[in-house]
Amino acid sequence: NYGVCSEPSADVVAALNAPTLTSAVPGPSPGQIDVTATAPTGDNANVDSTLRVACLANPGTQPDCPAAGDVAWRNATSSPQAIPGLTAGDLYSCYAAEFAGTDYRVCSTAVIDAVAALNAPTVAASTGTVGRAVLVNGTAPSDANVDAELKVACVDPDGLSGAACPAFDAVGWVNVTNPGVAQQVSTLADGSSMVGGTAYTCYSAEISTLPSVNYGVCSEPGTDVTAKTLNQPDVDAVSGGVPDQVSVTGTVPSPGNVGTVLKVACVTSDVDCPAYNATGWENVTESGQPQQVSKLANGTTDLVGGDSYTCYSAEFVGNDRVCSTGSDVVAFGGELKLVASDSEAGAQFGRSVSLNAAGDVALVGA
Repeated sequence: NYGVCSEPSADVVAALNAPTLTSAVPGPSPGQIDVTATAPTGDNANVDSTLRVACLANPGTQPDCPAAGDVAWRNATSSPQAIPGLTAGDLYSCYAAEFAGTDYRVCSTAVIDAVAALNAPTVAASTGTVGRAVLVNGTAPSDANVDAELKVACVDPDGLSGAACPAFDAVGWVNVTNPGVAQQVSTLADGSSMVGGTAYTCYSAEISTLPSVNYGVCSEPGTDVTAKTLNQPDVDAVSGGVPDQVSVTGTVPSPGNVGTVLKVACVTSDVDCPAYNATGWENVTESGQPQQVSKLANGTTDLVGGDSYTCYSAEFVGNDRVCSTGSDVVAFGGELKLVASDSEAGAQFGRSVSLNAAGDVALVGA
């Protein structure tokens, strides 16, 4: 019973069970990813092993699990384990591994991609001059992000989601074309329109441009601002040359309003601007161009040549409208009476100017 052994003997480590990688998400600080992993437990627990996590830059294809000696590995001493010092906005592939010593490791089956946390922008907002809109100034962070774009959005603090920064896939985010310069915003993050005189909360955000990544970081806190009330249009009414009508010119305001329709209407002399639902409002086809009006704002009563009226223009949106000041006018009657001043009494009094069949003006004696 005799033999001879190899000298010296070799130590062998039994195969390790793999850990579970649960999540990898952007951390609370720029350039950080938080990784959550768990070591195997129960009958699958390893002996004398160390749980570690690592994240490697993903240039478009997931890299292999890092080698045991790679400096990217970090002991998982907390859950989640922070991995700082990454490039803000870059995409990384994250792993977990159970280590025996420094030269042997077994990696998690799962690989999770995550974006390193972005640097936050700043925001300011003001009412501005355009009706039903605000001015929002988003400024990119001084420490630039990669693969991210600057956007701004506003929310209704009394809405379903309150004043919180909107989801990064909300339809109402507006690209900032000139960072640091105020940009007009008239649509809320949910796609609905602003209402003049209403208070809103506005944000800027750096939002990842990486495919299939719904992640960004908002300016915090948001800034409160009130949308500009509707600006008042202008109107000018003259008798014109069509019997029993007036010529009314409605002109949109400058600065203007967002999402409004310009209309004109006339009422009997010195009556206030008609209600928004009056049937006689007429759409203005071209701002600043005269158009004929033949009926009162009630939509049924004809104008009468020689009678006095007051005409208005108004900017409409939904059930809201803002009126111009009134413009007084006498409907054209085919004959214009000349009334002398006191100093001219007896000189021209009682004469009239008439249009003949050819359209020429004729002075008719009393």
